[in-house]
Amino acid sequence: MAIRSTSARILATITAAWALSFAGVGARGEYTTFTGIDPGAAPGQAIPNSQSAESRFAVAATKLAPLTSASFANMSLGSPSGTAAASIVPGVSVSLSGTSPGLVWTDQNGVKHTYIYGITDAAHSPYTAATGYSVTSGGKYLEFVPQLPAKNESWSASIDFHFQSGISAFGVYLTGYGDVGNPLSVSFNDGANESIAIKGSSKGGAEYFGFVDPGASIHNIIFTEIGSTNGSEDVFGLDGVSYAIKPQAQTVPAPSSIVLAAIAFACLAVARLGRFGSSSAHRRGSVAGRAS
Repeated sequence: MAIRSTSARILATITAAWALSFAGVGARGEYTTFTGIDPGAAPGQAIPNSQSAESRFAVAATKLAPLTSASFANMSLGSPSGTAAASIVPGVSVSLSGTSPGLVWTDQNGVKHTYIYGITDAAHSPYTAATGYSVTSGGKYLEFVPQLPAKNESWSASIDFHFQSGISAFGVYLTGYGDVGNPLSVSFNDGANESIAIKGSSKGGAEYFGFVDPGASIHNIIFTEIGSTNGSEDVFGLDGVSYAIKPQAQTVPAPSSIVLAAIAFACLAVARLGRFGSSSAHRRGSVAGRAS
């Protein structure tokens, strides 16, 4: 009986070890956000709260992996076109859904203006604290303008950043978001579906939003604005994207076939040991009986 009990304990230990070898595969990450708002800050003005949030984000993110910037400087004006994705840098792309491509209008002085939405610059956009502007030296930024429905209907518009390699940290500047009643959120999957509400200022200005999610491998960051009527929308700009690619060292692999085979052989050996021990004890008892 002692041998059978020992065998059972060994088998239980091996089973527990085998189960633990799967622990962490596809596990959910726990994220931390970093935000700062400078209400009403116009192009070229100081944005200390936003920059402070970016600095805190950078400190936390670089503990996971080096930060990489994805500048819009080399992208074509007006891109991305339609719903097709456009490359920002190798391995990173952006696509839009439910947005306006631009606007041509004539002011009261008879001067025609051409506004280009999507990737734009100061010469092709309103470029104000209430509508969005660039905060980087490249001068280009992403102008987000929802395409409102013709009728009084609900609508949604979104920006989707796609990362070929999974990331565990993401940060960006938002300019001009006024929080006029059209909720804006950012969503991603870190092993679970996450959604974070973005708070703006009635004065527009600049704000920074970032998060770190250790252990996560996120491929899509989606900003979505929704509305219930065609009477209002909130246009804003995005610029200064940065991210940290998940370190390969953080990947928790599933047990290899070699490990599984070793566990199987160990289980077989323990089972054989139990049978051998029981038979030996039985034979010894029979011999002793005959001898008496």
